Amino acid sequence: MEFDDSTVYEELRAYIARELLEGQDDGLDRSTRLLEWGILDSVSMVALLDFTRERFGVVIPDDDVVPAHFSNLDALTRCILRLQSIQASGQVSARATGTLNYHYALIRALEPYGVMSARFEGEGTSVHHLRTVGRKPAWVLLPALGNPASSWGIVLRGLADEHEAFALDFAGFGLTTCPVAAPTFADQLALTLDAMERLTRGPVVLVGHSAGAMVAIDIARKFPHKVAALVVTSFGAIADARGWWSSLRELSRDPDAFLQRAYYEPPTLGRALRGLLTGALESEAYHGFLDDRALDAMPSIFEGLTVPTLFVAGEQDRIIPASAVNAAVAAVPHARIEWLARCGHFPQAERPQELFTLMQLFLASLSENTSS
Repeated sequence: MEFDDSTVYEELRAYIARELLEGQDDGLDRSTRLLEWGILDSVSMVALLDFTRERFGVVIPDDDVVPAHFSNLDALTRCILRLQSIQASGQVSARATGTLNYHYALIRALEPYGVMSARFEGEGTSVHHLRTVGRKPAWVLLPALGNPASSWGIVLRGLADEHEAFALDFAGFGLTTCPVAAPTFADQLALTLDAMERLTRGPVVLVGHSAGAMVAIDIARKFPHKVAALVVTSFGAIADARGWWSSLRELSRDPDAFLQRAYYEPPTLGRALRGLLTGALESEAYHGFLDDRALDAMPSIFEGLTVPTLFVAGEQDRIIPASAVNAAVAAVPHARIEWLARCGHFPQAERPQELFTLMQLFLASLSENTSS
C-alpha cells in the first residue's frame, strides 16, 4: 500500500500526539522540532521506528537514522515516502531493504545534543561508550545490568558542553563486544577500570545504577584516589544476595512482570522495545554477571567506603527494597539519601531531570565545603 504526503504526515502527527504527548497535540505541526524540544528521546525513537515499520511497511535502515531525518515531521514524512518509493520500484537497495540496529537509533537521538559515540579496542574486546566534552571532573556513568549507555541519555544531554563525561556499554550489552559469552562482575569491573584509565585523567564523579552501582562502589572502595564523589542509584545492601539474585533471574523470564516491578509507570512495549528487553534479560551476559564470588561480596560491599556518597532511590522501587537502601546509607560515613516520589527502579528514565538536579546539588555542596 502506498501513502501520500498528507496521509503519512497526519498519521505520524496523530501517533506522536497520542503516544508521546499524552494526547496533547496543540502546536504540533510539520516544523515542530522533535529532537530539540525533547519530544523524541532515545526510547521514543525506537517506538517511532517500530510504528513506521508496522504502519507504512518501511524499515528506516541505519544509514537513514540520522538527526536530519527526525528533526521535524516534514523531514520524517519525506524520508518515509522516499524509502517507500524505492521499495515500490523494485530496486535492490541496501538503503531500502537493510536492517535496523535499534541501538544505533538510541544513540543517534542524542547526537544533536553534543553526545558522541566512540569506542576503544582491548584484548579481544571492543568497548563502546557515549561521551561529552567539557570541564573536569569527568563523570563516569555505569548503567544497570542489561541497559545500554544510552539509558543515561538525558543526563548526558545535560552534561554536554559543561562536563567531560562518558557512559559505558558493559561487556555483552549495547554495542560492546567481548570474546566471553558470560562476562562476570570481575570482568565488568576490569573493563570499567580500563576505560577510566584510557578515557580520562584525575578523580572522577562515579555514577552507578543498580548493578552498575555495584561496580562503581567496588572501585570507590578499592581506589578512593580515583573517585572525587560517588552517586549510587537504585542499589543497596542486600542481605540475602543469593535469594535476591535467584528471584531477579526468575523475574527476567517475564518482561512484562519485570517492568511492573521495576517502574512506577511501566512503558508500553512495542515489538522493538520488547525485543531489546527480552534480548537483554535472556542473555548469558545478564545471567553470568553475579557469580559465586560476587554474591559472597554483596552483603559487605559498602564496608570501608569513605568517598563522599549520594544515594538516590525511587519510593516505588520493587527491585531494591527500601530497607536495603537504608542499610547501605547507614554503613557509609556521612552518606546522603534522596528519595524520588512516583519513581521505581529506573530514575534516569522516570525522573531524569530530578535525578540530574540532585546530583548537581550534591556536587555543588561538596565544592562549597571544600572552598570554606
